[in-house]
Amino acid sequence: MAKEFKVKKLSEYNTVQLVKILSNINRAIAPYAKDKKFMKKLRGCFSKSDKQDLDSSGFEALMEIIELLTESAPDLVFDVLAVLFEADKKDIAEANAIDVLDAVIMLREDTKLLDFLSSCFSQDQKKSASI
Repeated sequence: MAKEFKVKKLSEYNTVQLVKILSNINRAIAPYAKDKKFMKKLRGCFSKSDKQDLDSSGFEALMEIIELLTESAPDLVFDVLAVLFEADKKDIAEANAIDVLDAVIMLREDTKLLDFLSSCFSQDQKKSASI
């Protein structure tokens, strides 16, 4: 029996749950944040998205991010998906790829998440440019 994966939107979490989720994602990303080349590419994915048109460009940014992660940090994909699905990393790795992709595509409907991530990365980019 295949396990069903569901991704919650940011608005579905209470504050304590959201802090835990974001903390877990931050912990998963931290080792990769030291790779300046990788982070520059990741920031570039977010800067391309047009805030006025999240339906298309936000989705394109998400797909670019997934492509970058799959090429440069495949373990990070499993770590982040495990956090988002509130599942074990091993369950994600052994799951049906179509089920996982279907759940990930549902993230495009979370405009608050895309706005939040875009804002975080654009602020980081502005800080590094000003230094």
